[in-house]
Amino acid sequence: MKRSHVFVFLLTATLLATFHIGVRFAVIDQQVQLPGIYRRLDPTLFSRDFVYQGSPAFGPRFVVNTALTALARLFPMDALSLVGVLLINFLMLWVTYRVTEELFPEARLAPLIAVVLVGALGLSVIPLGNLIVQEMDPRAMAMPVAMFCLWLALRGKPVWCSIVALIGSLIHPILLINAMLIALAGMGTSWIAGALTKGRVGEDRPRRAFVFLAIGGGLFVAVSYLLWMVAFSMRAVTDKTLFDMLQFRGPRYYHLLAFWGIKPFVLFAVFTLAALWAWLWWYPQARGGKRAAFTALGLILGTGVLLAGAVVFVEFIPSRT
Repeated sequence: MKRSHVFVFLLTATLLATFHIGVRFAVIDQQVQLPGIYRRLDPTLFSRDFVYQGSPAFGPRFVVNTALTALARLFPMDALSLVGVLLINFLMLWVTYRVTEELFPEARLAPLIAVVLVGALGLSVIPLGNLIVQEMDPRAMAMPVAMFCLWLALRGKPVWCSIVALIGSLIHPILLINAMLIALAGMGTSWIAGALTKGRVGEDRPRRAFVFLAIGGGLFVAVSYLLWMVAFSMRAVTDKTLFDMLQFRGPRYYHLLAFWGIKPFVLFAVFTLAALWAWLWWYPQARGGKRAAFTALGLILGTGVLLAGAVVFVEFIPSRT
């Protein structure tokens, strides 16, 4: 299929998916994001709001808000949001197409079917983390970067994966740190398979893979520590202030089960079982010494472990870290 035809197909799928589910402005996470941008445009706004009064010079939203503030001086914010949503959804479908194309090289229709499925079901197929978005906020902006990071993991490129994750963490640190942890789980699983089988499956050169995995992982940990534990830290925020922020501004982070209910977690469990069943079906056909297959398995397992850890450390062993 010609690249020009692929572009037209992805563009059409983006428009259909986006306008089918609708575009939102100044709701959900944008309710927190937009005031910070408007305050930069007019410093007299929100003068009594402790969150925006106490915002540090550098923090999780600094890069995004700085860029959007510059653009908002030239274009209406609602128009920027619409263009941003379309671009984000296009990139998500593009990554979907490229990953499927590489994993199923002989199935020419597979990438097209994958794009249609993600475009049609991307709003609801993965609870708590939509693939097709309705509003432009930092999480949505970082999603294509996170997916690109996981794609690089499937290709066995830990150093580039780390670099992309670090860049993306400037947009949304929590999402990209989690994405990198999942990527490391995937690449680590492939390395373990290679080490145990002496390269017959998984990584064909496990020693070399370990070196690059250690470099990529070490680079990410070191730079992330400098960015989010040294340059920016929540340690100065008192427990009471943190509780107020979570309870009144972000209850979905404070009471996972109470706020969301059990349904999304059941759906995620069903989705994970379906992904594992699909992996078992695909494994005999996987190429490249099964390296990508074991990486994909690690991505699935790593996601489940992270979600379980989130529930434990929010619901049962509350921790600020």
